[in-house]
Amino acid sequence: MSAEEFGLWLAWFDQEPCDPMSFAQMWAQQMAALCNGPLTRKDKRMFQADDFLPADRWQVETEAPKPMSRKDTAAALKAMFARPAQKG
Repeated sequence: MSAEEFGLWLAWFDQEPCDPMSFAQMWAQQMAALCNGPLTRKDKRMFQADDFLPADRWQVETEAPKPMSRKDTAAALKAMFARPAQKG
């Protein structure tokens, strides 16, 4: 790979990041912008995208969710398939 091609790749990566957290990075930037609108922090510091990202961006979480109890599963299914109460 030539130095010119390497430079083009670096410029492309600046525009289109392809790491596993690139979508999370875009969402984090949007969350920072949304939270900075009313400036909700007490110390009046601006939020940064890093405030909404995990410390290690390259680590993909593989932790399995905890299984639900029978009671919780039944309650979730009833809530999903319950018909709304009719008025009148």
